[in-house]
Amino acid sequence: MKTKGPKLFTSMKGYTTKQLTKDIVAGILVAIIAFPLSVALAISSGMSPETGIYSAIIGGFFVSAFGKRVCWYWSGCN
Repeated sequence: MKTKGPKLFTSMKGYTTKQLTKDIVAGILVAIIAFPLSVALAISSGMSPETGIYSAIIGGFFVSAFGKRVCWYWSGCN
């Protein structure tokens, strides 16, 4: 019988510090690429660089909050 509760708690049950480290590194790499790109797109669109930073932060939040988790066939979905 499945336990009831928030999906966050049930999905975090097997989460290890090794996975946390990989997730932090991945987040830093995405930020290194996303922030300069969002600033460049805002400037090329005739908007201020701050608008690009805001759109990257807000867009990143929505993707992380409502995005679907993708499981690659070589890593599994633990």
